[in-house]
Formats: sequence, structure tokens, C-alpha cells
Amino acid sequence: MATDDAKRFPIVLVRHAEPVQLPPGTGSHWTDTELSDLGRRQAACVADRLAREIGSTPVRIVASDLKRAAQTAQAIAARLGASVETTGELREFNDGCGEVNPGDAIAAQAGRGETWAAFYARVNGCLARLAAEQDRLLIVVSHYGTAMNLVNGWLGLGLNEAGDIRVSFGSHLTGVSVLRVDRRGKHVLERLNDTSHLDAAGLGQSLGLSE
Repeated sequence: MATDDAKRFPIVLVRHAEPVQLPPGTGSHWTDTELSDLGRRQAACVADRLAREIGSTPVRIVASDLKRAAQTAQAIAARLGASVETTGELREFNDGCGEVNPGDAIAAQAGRGETWAAFYARVNGCLARLAAEQDRLLIVVSHYGTAMNLVNGWLGLGLNEAGDIRVSFGSHLTGVSVLRVDRRGKHVLERLNDTSHLDAAGLGQSLGLSE
């Protein structure tokens, strides 16, 4: 049960590190690829950065059960001396492509793909449950689309008339976003897509300002 003090602990969203790249047209958002060698370096960078900033603060780490997110979370957990919980509720958008394990309950519920509205409801329902249970700093490791939906949901933006998110933003590999409830009970987006840990290690992405 979350206390008033616990509600002031932040929620840290982390996008997974780089997965092994598949040939074009051979995978889907739910294809369960592991981290690449570069991805493991990226995961180590974000883990080191979070360890420096969090210190000995108690944490709960929850990740998508897809390997690229779970392995990123495991790297973070190893540096923080914590464990990782995984859930299919935090998976990326189900585009209906690729093979699905017949025993996969999350896939069975989504069928051969899902609408963006169903995706939005799935991941924000998960975060609402985790926030209600929160009694310590919460780290959520997930995916590009998942992070988009979680930030839009946290800010109360909802979906537009076409059933799509209202605000899009960059969500780079191992990008860190920080959500918080302030003392007046308002939802705050304190940081968005922070990848300074990659920049410091020479692994950052270009700003893409040149032609």
C-alpha cells in the first residue's frame, strides 16, 4: 500500500538498450531479440548512471518481459543490488506481425494485433497499478511506444479523436524519463528522454540537425 510519502518517490522510465538487429521485414514489435554487444554497453551506461543518482535508495524494478527490456533491467538491477519483476503488460505495441508463442497469454488476449487505444489502456493500466502499490522509487523498463503512452497518460493527455496519442517525442535507446507527483498531487514530467549517460561514454546519438 502506497503512503503519502511514497507517492513522492519518482517513477523512472527507461527505454531498453539496442537489440540484435534482424533483416528488414523478418521481425515484429514482439519479436523477442536479445541485446546486441552495443546494447549491453548502453545498458551498462544507464545502470552506472542510475546507481550514481539513486545510491542506496530502495527501488522496485519492473520490466517488459521481452528480452531486450528484461536484459536492460537486469543490468540496472545488478548495479543497484535489486531484483527484476517482468510483465507482458509493458510490451511494445502488438502490430500483429511475426510468430507468437501459442502459450503466450498476453498475445492471446491481444489477438493478431491490437488497436493503439487497447495498447494505451494496457500499459497505463499497468502503471496505475504499480503506482498504487508504490512504496519506494520505481524503475520501469520498457519500449518506445510504451514510453510514449505512459508519458501521455501520466500528463492526462489521453488520445485524440483518431485514437492516437496527442504528443510524440524522441525516445532513444536507454533514454530516461522521470515522473513524479508533487505535494499538491499534480503529475509532473520532471525529465524526458535523457541520454546524457550515452553522451558521456561516446555512445550518444546525433541531434540530426544537418541535412
